[in-house]
Amino acid sequence: HYVHVADQKRFLVGHSMLRILLSRYLAREPDDIILLNSKHGKLYMPQSNVSFNISHSGNWIVCTVSESPVGIDVEGETSDVIPIAQKFFSEYENEYIRSGGLNNQDEMFCKIWTLKESYLKCIGKGLTIPLNSFSFEFHKDEILLYKDNVRISDFFFMNKKIDNDHYLSVCVNADKPDIENLDITMVSVENLLLWKENMFR
Repeated sequence: HYVHVADQKRFLVGHSMLRILLSRYLAREPDDIILLNSKHGKLYMPQSNVSFNISHSGNWIVCTVSESPVGIDVEGETSDVIPIAQKFFSEYENEYIRSGGLNNQDEMFCKIWTLKESYLKCIGKGLTIPLNSFSFEFHKDEILLYKDNVRISDFFFMNKKIDNDHYLSVCVNADKPDIENLDITMVSVENLLLWKENMFR
């Protein structure tokens, strides 16, 4: 029951955050921001080309706003990841996780899972697309997306660890996005009031 209530609170707080961010982005009052759900559950603003997305996990609530289609996901590390990866990840991704050794498998799993979620949220399909129907590969600092062994080059990704056991991933669908400068807001629950005060100064 506590977990359900905590998730519900994060959901409500996250939506409140999103309204504040969009109001600043669009120079409107928060109460004037109308949010609707697509048939796959992605939030959107009617009669607006602005794209945005939200995610929450543990004490973290994260949002992003962009002129291009965007998706964001934050997740905490989990345990016993190999059976989940074997069921939902590609062969390359499974090899990548195993290559990290026992101490890094949870972290590498979380990295890939958030990337997959951010991509699905960006395209607005949710989990209607099988997670193993597309795959990520990592070359130096690049995160590459493949479908049917063909690279999909019009999506760009950013991934980082934001605390000891939480990973954040962002996907944007654009020609040449400056993804490092994408408007991303990360707020921990304990700093929420301070964030809100700073937004309205």
